[in-house]
Amino acid sequence: MKKKLKTALVILAAAFFMAGCGGESTEDLTDSELKEFTNRFDSNGELFGFLLPEYESPEEIRWDRVVAYRWNYYISYKATGNGEYLTDEEKMEFYGTTEKQVFWEDSVIRRSKLVEYIKRHTGLDYCPEPEDVPCWKYNEKYDCYLVSSNLWENYSPMFGGEFVSGTKTGNLYELRYRPDNEDWPNALHAMDRIITFEKSDDDILIKSNRFVEDGQGKRISGTDPSVYDELIRDIGEAIKSRENKSIYDGGVVPNGLSDALRYGMNSEDSSIGYCKKDIDGDGVCELLIGICDLKEPDDHKVDYDEIYDMYTVIDGEFKHVFSAFSERYRYYLCENGAIAHENSTSAADSLWFFYRYHGGKLDFIEGLYTALRSEDDSMRYCMFYRKDGAEEYEVTDPNVEIGSFDSLDFAKYKYQKIDYTPFAE
Repeated sequence: MKKKLKTALVILAAAFFMAGCGGESTEDLTDSELKEFTNRFDSNGELFGFLLPEYESPEEIRWDRVVAYRWNYYISYKATGNGEYLTDEEKMEFYGTTEKQVFWEDSVIRRSKLVEYIKRHTGLDYCPEPEDVPCWKYNEKYDCYLVSSNLWENYSPMFGGEFVSGTKTGNLYELRYRPDNEDWPNALHAMDRIITFEKSDDDILIKSNRFVEDGQGKRISGTDPSVYDELIRDIGEAIKSRENKSIYDGGVVPNGLSDALRYGMNSEDSSIGYCKKDIDGDGVCELLIGICDLKEPDDHKVDYDEIYDMYTVIDGEFKHVFSAFSERYRYYLCENGAIAHENSTSAADSLWFFYRYHGGKLDFIEGLYTALRSEDDSMRYCMFYRKDGAEEYEVTDPNVEIGSFDSLDFAKYKYQKIDYTPFAE
């Protein structure tokens, strides 16, 4: 009798436990379900950003990483309905120019739309205050955020990843996301993620996103300069194998590095080097990769060095701060701590912009750009000056030209030598 009672109590306790859990069993997701969620969290979709920062609850989410300029189309200014775009007045307000800017229609977010987005995907009645997202720029006049300067995940193994396993218990889902690390150097591998959310019909309510260290990638500390040693070794080995290879051979440079570096590696007139340096003094070391011992056409060495790639560490993973996408892109470190960027898409279109670096991003300070303008059925070569927070204007001073910015007080941006260590050493 006692044995039967004990057995009955065990069964009853189990029943209460199941009732407390809603009485719902846990099921493995099918391949088709995993594919469906991979598509929904694709880098072109509105949910991709939730895979980037690590958080234990929605209250811990870093919104400057979730809402970045490449995947905020669903809540950007032009997604507000009825084909709404920025007016010329608004363009001047946000960008200081009416000229077309890459991604600019996707970079302005109404505060009201951000509130809706956060509520829809987390259930929180919340909106970041300007001080919570210093890498954004809040415009009080239009009650909007400008997020175009956010460079998170410019190019990383997170693009092209997929969900490889998952379970569901009622409407609670837990899925494992695996970045596409296959063609990347081991040092740049991103960690798997375990993301948890509730799903009701077609709606998804995010709960948490935890990083997993199990060989697919490891958490790193940016305060330890040695974290870059493996990447430095991989690049060094690629450089040693460059002989007898075309500059168009994609296998010469490890995935994730700039095209400009590929050209530099195959030039007999330059030496590729690296430098570990805390650029903004926040205790996190950055890695600079570029050309040292530069030479001008007359074979005289110049007193500054170029930067092709810059890495830092954010949330325990490597992040590519910027990359010289072609041989016409150049970055320089200035003596006043600014970072200069030069690029040209044609003989008429060039720019010289200056940025302040902090915490993985570049804040625009000021700069010049040139362009052709139509005037009286002819084209006119023009130069424009732009400053953060101010309207741009055309520069008519004939003394302002490439490499000569004295009349605009650009002498303060003197390019400097970088203490590069050649990869060949």
